[in-house]
Amino acid sequence: MLRGIPSPEAEGMGAISSTLVTENALSTSYNPGYLGVYSQTHFFNAATYTSTIPVSRPGYTTEPSYNASAANVGFNLDRLQDASLPLSIGLGFSTNSVKGGVFSIPNMSPLPPDEFVEIERSNMYSIGIAVNYFVQLGIGVTYKDIRSRVTNISSTYPNGRDFESNGTAFDFGVFLKAPLLGLLSPPMEEGGLAMASTKPFLDITTSYNLQNVGPGMIQTDATVPDPFPRNATMGLGVKLGMTSHSRIQDWELVSLTAAREANDLLVSWHNQDTTWSADGQYYTIDPSYPVYDGIGGSIQVANNLLLGKNNGKVEIRSGLQLNLGEILFLRLGSIEHGVETMSTSGFGIHLAGVWQLLGRADPDLLDGGILGFLGYHFDLQFDYADVRSHEVADRDLTFKSLNIIVR
Repeated sequence: MLRGIPSPEAEGMGAISSTLVTENALSTSYNPGYLGVYSQTHFFNAATYTSTIPVSRPGYTTEPSYNASAANVGFNLDRLQDASLPLSIGLGFSTNSVKGGVFSIPNMSPLPPDEFVEIERSNMYSIGIAVNYFVQLGIGVTYKDIRSRVTNISSTYPNGRDFESNGTAFDFGVFLKAPLLGLLSPPMEEGGLAMASTKPFLDITTSYNLQNVGPGMIQTDATVPDPFPRNATMGLGVKLGMTSHSRIQDWELVSLTAAREANDLLVSWHNQDTTWSADGQYYTIDPSYPVYDGIGGSIQVANNLLLGKNNGKVEIRSGLQLNLGEILFLRLGSIEHGVETMSTSGFGIHLAGVWQLLGRADPDLLDGGILGFLGYHFDLQFDYADVRSHEVADRDLTFKSLNIIVR
């Protein structure tokens, strides 16, 4: 759960999660640096996501499921009257949960096997700020309240019996967008939506996020916490396209995004060592404990990010996205981790481009009134992704989400 990416938009592009320019409210789940950048142009967005994971596991009688929801609010201080402060701030809440399914453990007695159900949940509270001065720079932090519960639901314990663990952790994220090729001329003064200039753009994005920084999960009756899956992600992306600009609103006519990310797990487990004395009469025990790498882990910028080489430890994520008029988004990608390779694909259908198309066809249609308000402030997005493993059979995954945006 703590390493999951609750976004079909990201999963369709090879799990590109920290570097993709996105309006998805769930993006703060994996990079809180998005929150401030999003707040420069949006007041509110919310998203919901659900997926059944068809993973066959010995002893389990049901498949696990993954659910996530998020809501963010933001404000751009530059919108204040007589203000010239290019600073925005955002607040977000998101929650992820995994229902691991029902599993059984045989009893040593003639009694039937004990049945258990496991549920994990993480509530996340995020804050982010961003500066828009030549480049867009967003910095954010997320606080996580994590809880896990395994309940015995067998007839042996008709009222249930819970085994619980809990913990807290932090995520830190940075997101940078540099518009290398901006609009070559200012928007036209007359003509509203009908009078628009079309210009090319070229954006470079880069990101870094550090997830699950904390002591670990404290289990019932345990003295040593179970370490969190602390991990780091670095990303680099390029986006090239054409934008139609008017005095009302920009419209991204077409764009192509290419991105790559490198992700590394920063924690490993030092197993217990037993050392016997020379005469074999007694021994000492070096207990098990977690070992943490530095904040960059084994990620190499040149080999992993630029060349996409897989060194066996770092996960390499690569993805492409074609945007057609902010209506249809087509995505492809791959994930390489060790000897396993996964192919991803997906699409998105967004309402924003439909509003833009209607406004260009008939400028009076969105000039005031309810349609004008909805066209300028409201967007509805549906995204779908499919992930397939080349090496592991029966590991095909599908993801769906619905995202609501108020600008």
